[in-house]
Amino acid sequence: MVVIYPNRSIEREQSHQFRELLNSDRVTRVYLDELESENRLGVGIIKLVLESESEAIASAINLIEQAEQTLPPESIQRDIIDIIETIVIYKLPQISREEIAQMLGLTDLKQTRFYQEAFADGRQEGLQQERINIVVRLANLGNSAIRIAEMLGLPLEEIQQILSSRADN
Repeated sequence: MVVIYPNRSIEREQSHQFRELLNSDRVTRVYLDELESENRLGVGIIKLVLESESEAIASAINLIEQAEQTLPPESIQRDIIDIIETIVIYKLPQISREEIAQMLGLTDLKQTRFYQEAFADGRQEGLQQERINIVVRLANLGNSAIRIAEMLGLPLEEIQQILSSRADN
């Protein structure tokens, strides 16, 4: 187990029930302010999680610049930038993804993995909702579950599940 502290002064006094575990070889303490700067990007990403909202954007911009300068422009660079962007999105939930992308200088938000996954999730949810609406409409027109399954090419169990969940509501 690894426990990460911004500095030593944050560490709490050990309670008696955890003292044996915390003093064992199974726990490693890391103090971010004492880490060597040889992997500044990795340490910076960890520190970004601890940054205040007001400092997060400036730190994220700096980290993105470091990633673009030090990493090959392959998927690893894109993955690191996606991680940085995701941390900022979670730190600043009141700001839209587009605004965050603009603040971070990510001009093509649609190319980020976060955006693509969110878009795919939204599309999938929309398709599922439309499927439910069609099944319900066909049932309201007097079609049986078997007939609906045949018309839509869906498994009968799925149709029955949709209709039973709608009957419960």
